[in-house]
Amino acid sequence: GNASTLVIPDTLDEYAVNCIGNGAFRGDETLIEVSVSAGVERIGSEAFGDCKNLKKITLSEGLKEIGYSFIKNTAVTSLIVPGTVENVNSYFYGGEIRGATDGALQLEEVIFEAGIKKIPGCFCSNSQLNNALVRVGIPESVEEVGDYAFYNCAGMEEINLVKGIGKIGYYAFYNCKSLKKIEFKKNEKLVTGSDGKKYLYPVTVESSAFSGCISLKEVVLSENVVELGSEVFLNCEELETVIMPDGLKTIGYSFIKNTAVKSLTIPSTVETVNAYYYSGER
Repeated sequence: GNASTLVIPDTLDEYAVNCIGNGAFRGDETLIEVSVSAGVERIGSEAFGDCKNLKKITLSEGLKEIGYSFIKNTAVTSLIVPGTVENVNSYFYGGEIRGATDGALQLEEVIFEAGIKKIPGCFCSNSQLNNALVRVGIPESVEEVGDYAFYNCAGMEEINLVKGIGKIGYYAFYNCKSLKKIEFKKNEKLVTGSDGKKYLYPVTVESSAFSGCISLKEVVLSENVVELGSEVFLNCEELETVIMPDGLKTIGYSFIKNTAVKSLTIPSTVETVNAYYYSGER
């Protein structure tokens, strides 16, 4: 193609192309469109970082891993993530967490394709608050949202938690400051417990999953939710309502600390509180 369009091929001079290295095209301001062929399994960190004129990148099925900040400081507004993506090579240092879309300040939409079972940990996490991302498409195939998946995604006003999700990871939606309501849909699927009995498909929400969501006003749990982690709604300052039906078994410490909740009905099924003991604190 022309100089502004780049196609990453399956083979080059008879050699298979399965990886785009870290920073491979970083700072190339001639790029406007990139297409990554199906043979590529890994895209390195900052591979297209600072390609300021890059508007479109097409990823193919077969891609398994994406490095942090891979489209940082580009003009990409929409990203479709293949169902084969399993991992993000993220960056943790000095309190900074950088995921695949870290620094993509014009990225408004991320769509995960059907077939993906886990939203990879740190996929959309940002080292600083990012208001650009407002739409996320999660398919019915998803069973887990990884740790830090949408960390510091401050622009999302809503998220569709499909009923197949069985686990929401630590800090998954931390500082999603525009989220207004969280609702878990009931899943009628039955699973067999260790005692041989049938139970509703269980859902676990890990610690701090929604902490810092300062616009969150209402949380509606389904009968599938069996565990709420510690500080799960910490500092959700506008949160007034948490509806907890029967089925919930475990609640973590300080789960509604610094919220506006004035009344709470505890289901009869609750068996355990994961308390915190340290230097006389309880």
